[in-house]
Amino acid sequence: MLLPNLSIFFVFSNISLFYLFPLRLKALGGTDPQIGFVMSLFSISMVLSRPIWGRIISSFGERKIIMISILIISFSSLIYIFSTSIDCFLMNLRLLHGLGFSGFIAGIFSLLSKTTPKRKAGATFSFTGIAIMTSMAISPSIGEILILRYGFSSLFISASILSLIPAFIVPFISKQNQSTLIHHSIQRPSYMVFLKEKRFLYLLLSTWIFSHSQATVFNFISLLLKEYKEMPSTFFFPSFSISILSLFILSKTLDSVEKSRLLKISYPIYSLSIFLIPLSIKMDISLLSTAMFGYGMASLFSIHNTLAATYGVKEHRHYSMSLFTAVYDLGFITGPIMGGLILNYAKYDMLMNYMSIFSTIGVLIAFSNFLNEKETKG
Repeated sequence: MLLPNLSIFFVFSNISLFYLFPLRLKALGGTDPQIGFVMSLFSISMVLSRPIWGRIISSFGERKIIMISILIISFSSLIYIFSTSIDCFLMNLRLLHGLGFSGFIAGIFSLLSKTTPKRKAGATFSFTGIAIMTSMAISPSIGEILILRYGFSSLFISASILSLIPAFIVPFISKQNQSTLIHHSIQRPSYMVFLKEKRFLYLLLSTWIFSHSQATVFNFISLLLKEYKEMPSTFFFPSFSISILSLFILSKTLDSVEKSRLLKISYPIYSLSIFLIPLSIKMDISLLSTAMFGYGMASLFSIHNTLAATYGVKEHRHYSMSLFTAVYDLGFITGPIMGGLILNYAKYDMLMNYMSIFSTIGVLIAFSNFLNEKETKG
């Protein structure tokens, strides 16, 4: 699974550069609610289009959809150069960018879930996490340098080029499962089949809580750090470095441990880390919270993806994975929007505290028996 994960690395490098986009919006005169709304449009497009991409994959296969999506991402990233105000053009551009990314995620995660044996799912998605976290650890720091030296246009050009590289990788990805996809397209299951299953619903809820709180931190941490005259890289680089290290360990161990039990350890660490972020910045010991956040993020990402990727029968996983990844992306809508609204009445440090409290719902789910793996089908 080297080539799919290499493609993931470059596409997520594109997305990671756009974690600095709130700084651009702030420079254009955007308020916190406006920034939250504009940032969330990307994910709104992803969530609304994801079920449609799942249906299209059923007919045309993953590789074609991945290629089309890459071209959309690259084109839309370049067009940001022509956006000089917060207007309808920028909002539509965010929607187009999200549409392309949604198709890529639907295709690549479906491909991974279908070609990975269940006994190796933990290792596979840990390496997927490594690809994602590596891009997130490196890209913001590079983005800061580009913005300081050459302006935001250089950020958009670089993002466009990075996302186009997988177009030269995808043709070499195995064509396995293409005939299987089309053969099973006649017997398309309803999405409601998955939504009626209690365990899958709790998995989706736990996933949304994780992604909602994660998205809130990602979208507003740069503004919190700016208040203390700190660079965003002081958070992104160490937290994602710890995530990468954690994922290397998880790639060797996750398939041999009970995921629901590991969830009971990882969720409390993740929740507490968000609470500690503003406190540790004030006390100049931010490495403590970033290390905890990095581990929690890596572990929760691997566990949720592994549980989803091994759910149900293999031939229908482009549907279950479309639902799962759509709910994950939903958090990247609700996080910025609700975060922006909260900031009308609270400061950035209080926003982090609220997210910590909110994430305790995920802790409660982890300590329940709803995600017990003995209920797993297939």
